[in-house]
Amino acid sequence: MDCNGPLVEDTSTCLVCNKNTSKDILEKTESFFYIYEVRKEIKDCLEQPKVARNVIENCNKRNKFSSSKDRNLEDIMDGKEYQKLGKCFSICHNNVFFINIIFFTLHAGLNGYNLSCSLNTDGVKLFKSSKYSVWPIFISINEMDYKLRRKFTILVGLWFGKTKAKISTFLRPLIPQLNDLLRKPLLWNYEDKTYTSYIAFPIMSLDSAARCMLQGVKQYNGEYSCTYCVASGKQYGVKTRIPL
Repeated sequence: MDCNGPLVEDTSTCLVCNKNTSKDILEKTESFFYIYEVRKEIKDCLEQPKVARNVIENCNKRNKFSSSKDRNLEDIMDGKEYQKLGKCFSICHNNVFFINIIFFTLHAGLNGYNLSCSLNTDGVKLFKSSKYSVWPIFISINEMDYKLRRKFTILVGLWFGKTKAKISTFLRPLIPQLNDLLRKPLLWNYEDKTYTSYIAFPIMSLDSAARCMLQGVKQYNGEYSCTYCVASGKQYGVKTRIPL
């Protein structure tokens, strides 16, 4: 569709412009995206023996030393912002560029085996001269050691096409799944024992160009593009604008 809007599942009606289309027409546009079942993907990851042992060990360590002020700053779990999640979960709900920060207080936050995840997305061309690009969405579990996080990064979405991902369309079917994991616990098994985890998604890591798309603001080198102040910036050369 020209509007890049999502279609109602099992129908041919666009949710944005209400136009009808067909599978053949969509295939000619050569733009598609797919969102995986996030709950299942995370459960499958957590039930890997290496991952399960590491997450359980780190959660037990977190629960034991959560009130310690003398802990070393070694990874995400040692940071001040992560510690704030111990009191309250937070999730950023983006629905057609309307940002709504919702705070939940669930079971004293990050206690027990409750978890938090980081999201990441960026576009990459299939090869140098290609007109097509892919935009994957990855999830990593913060309660895993760094090396394991890199090895067991979870793919939950994939956009393919000639244009950049339409963020409001791409994330629309993903956000309800993330909210569901925050409200309804995930049950996963390891060594004949069942663990219960509420999962929060407090952070999404993006480069400057992708962050502008997500926030629905001008690109970082545009006029009034700073997200921290209202300065218009000053133009230097052709492409560079520096906020003053």
